[in-house]
Amino acid sequence: VRGLVSSGGLGASGSVDLDLADLPSSQQNLAFSWSCQYMDGDGSSPCSDSTGNAWVPGTGPVLQVGADSLPSTPDASSYVFTVAVRDAVGVKAANYASVTA
Repeated sequence: VRGLVSSGGLGASGSVDLDLADLPSSQQNLAFSWSCQYMDGDGSSPCSDSTGNAWVPGTGPVLQVGADSLPSTPDASSYVFTVAVRDAVGVKAANYASVTA
């Protein structure tokens, strides 16, 4: 059994609105929405914390995952984090990262 034993972060701060590429990203009014899915050989489910409650990720450009904030997983399992980035008019683009912990 493996677990997320150290803190880490995932970042989307390099995201840009190509229509506003001449402005710094801090002035592009981008909104970030993170989600987490626990993946195993049988499918996926929303992530829960070590007490069984829903794990709610942040809404900023960087997702910090604290040590022991997610329970240990069997060797063939992983967590998949997805970030959806919306521009000022609501156009959304999504990206994901799979973390085996």
